[in-house]
Amino acid sequence: RGTIPFLKLPEYYSACDVFAFPTLHDCFGKVLVEAMACEKPTVASNVCGVPEIVEDNVTGFLVKSQDSRELADKILKLVENPKLAKRMGEKGRTRVEKMFTWERTAKENIRIYDELLL
Repeated sequence: RGTIPFLKLPEYYSACDVFAFPTLHDCFGKVLVEAMACEKPTVASNVCGVPEIVEDNVTGFLVKSQDSRELADKILKLVENPKLAKRMGEKGRTRVEKMFTWERTAKENIRIYDELLL
């Protein structure tokens, strides 16, 4: 129970082998970006904005929402294949560095505001 201090989060992400995010609905899974920044492969529900973060079969796996069997199978696949997990984790880190920086976010927000104001 309770919360983990923000500065301790990388320590927790780094301690895991696979990051699972079986959300039912999440518009933007910030925790996925944080886990990927720590080079962790992800297994996440294929809902809402999650597919914009996790690139299926590249940075991790997307699974059907509420499908616990598929979730478990994909987690086991990564645990049993450390080379695959490492490769997906590295690709996740690269994706975060390219797609989810503050600079890119600011530019995208400005672009959207410019479109709305025209």
